[in-house]
Amino acid sequence: MTKNKANIHTALLQVMGDVGYVQKQGKMVFGATKYNYAGESDLIAALRPSLIKAGITFYCLSSKGINCDDVVTEKYDKYQKQTVVQLNHRHCAEYVFRFTHAESGTYIDACAIGDGLDAGDKAAYKAATGALKYALRQTFIIETGDDPDKVSSESQGGTPTRTATSIKKELAEIFDEAKELKNSDELNALWVENGKFLNGLKETSLDHYEGAKDQFATIKSLIEQLEIR
Repeated sequence: MTKNKANIHTALLQVMGDVGYVQKQGKMVFGATKYNYAGESDLIAALRPSLIKAGITFYCLSSKGINCDDVVTEKYDKYQKQTVVQLNHRHCAEYVFRFTHAESGTYIDACAIGDGLDAGDKAAYKAATGALKYALRQTFIIETGDDPDKVSSESQGGTPTRTATSIKKELAEIFDEAKELKNSDELNALWVENGKFLNGLKETSLDHYEGAKDQFATIKSLIEQLEIR
């Protein structure tokens, strides 16, 4: 029986057998958000020896921009005691990485999406780093314990990013509903129902929070006058 010749598939299988788990070495601490993660450097450090041993070269074959735009975020700065508006640049792109078996010349391509957000000039680099990390992780099916679909930013302690426009739109919808209410109890219930969003504005946009309180107080006053009559 003729022995199968080595190719990219047998080489990838060899690496998969060598590297099954990557320890989380990175630590993220930002406000209330705290978690450990396996970064790009952790994956490269774990995979590089096995890739060399298996005779696999690896490089980015191509990239294609999907979405590049600016995102405005607002956050209350407790030191400055005011809402700070920040312009962030977003870069989202599709990357194709090629794994080639040096001896046989056979190869496979892996596609990954990278998405980066930065106030300076690092959005594109963050996108490329993220794409590289997940291309390596998913190609070799490496367990790290990180699952971007399992834990949301909110449950990690963070606040979802909202633009100033989206905040105003959501508040307008709440106020429109409030104006249709007939008594104070219904108005109080509406605040409770939207409490997570409204109270969250104290941290992200104090001006909007104070404005919402004033608007609710005005509507409540009008409702109470009607109730008296």
